[in-house]
Amino acid sequence: MKLTVIGSSSKGNAYVLQNASEALLLEAGMPFKKSLAAVGYHLAKIKGCLITHEHGDHARYAREYLDNGVRVMASEGTCALLGRSRVREPLPLPLHQMRYSKAQLGGFHIAPFRVEHDAAEPLGYAIWHQDMGTLLFATDTAYLPNPIARMSQVMLECNYSEPRLETALEGGLIQKGRYDHVRNGHMSLETCLDTLERSDLSGVRNIVLIHISGDHGDAQAFTDAIGRATGKRVTAALPDTEIELTTPF
Repeated sequence: MKLTVIGSSSKGNAYVLQNASEALLLEAGMPFKKSLAAVGYHLAKIKGCLITHEHGDHARYAREYLDNGVRVMASEGTCALLGRSRVREPLPLPLHQMRYSKAQLGGFHIAPFRVEHDAAEPLGYAIWHQDMGTLLFATDTAYLPNPIARMSQVMLECNYSEPRLETALEGGLIQKGRYDHVRNGHMSLETCLDTLERSDLSGVRNIVLIHISGDHGDAQAFTDAIGRATGKRVTAALPDTEIELTTPF
């Protein structure tokens, strides 16, 4: 299974999971043509698109995806805010029950779970496919309520470092309202490290750090810190990055 990063920032988020025969899109925050190009313009290969929440950098282009025949899925709360004409497939919502698959798109089995963000009904996803095992996808969340367990791949937000954000506030480089939004709705390096250190990572093959802030984050420093702490292969989700998600041990 290959992961392609199209965008992973406040400018727009979109990712593609694909093997030789099928693909799953994550987020619709970048133009559909970019996702289509990532699958070699084979529209029939795309089994669907999952959206985590209604904010524009994650869902701005949902209409384009639907207009091209892609099955777009999100929570009921996200669908309500985007409008039923834009997202027509709400997913059931089992709170923190990642082991229960609630949807299937091709060979991708999907279990949604709640995350902590200032949105109507934001979701993370646990996604299983025989070619990669189970992938945890959690972005735009202040924290994860439960430790990570039984995962093969991890895509986890690592948005900012707490000292850098505090320095920006003290220096007048960020307004208090924006500071509160970041603190309350995004995961810091420190929280990311704590989450990973209290989790069972024994089966994890890859950790991909997503939604790294251009103002308050540092991709190289973050990957180095988490690599040292976990001993795992850690990659920053920069545009056009491609990562082979190898199968479990």
